[in-house]
Amino acid sequence: MVWTIVVGLIIYFGMKYQYYLNEAGKREFDLIPLAKFVAVFPVVIGLVLRLPKLIIEIREKKQWTFDWIKFVVIGIPSLYIIVMS
Repeated sequence: MVWTIVVGLIIYFGMKYQYYLNEAGKREFDLIPLAKFVAVFPVVIGLVLRLPKLIIEIREKKQWTFDWIKFVVIGIPSLYIIVMS
């Protein structure tokens, strides 16, 4: 339950910061910080959501693997969409 609250707070404050960047970008005509945040924030949320399972795997001394199929099918198109926007 505590982890759910922590994730919720991270998302809440991240969205507040995104709103702040959006308003500041409108005032100053500089949307680069907003674009960077929009590109990086989902990655940070993904890392935070995966953290508990990673800690369990480290404690069990499981060997780390890399799923190339997921990377090619999901990761590369997602990166393309983020970069093109």
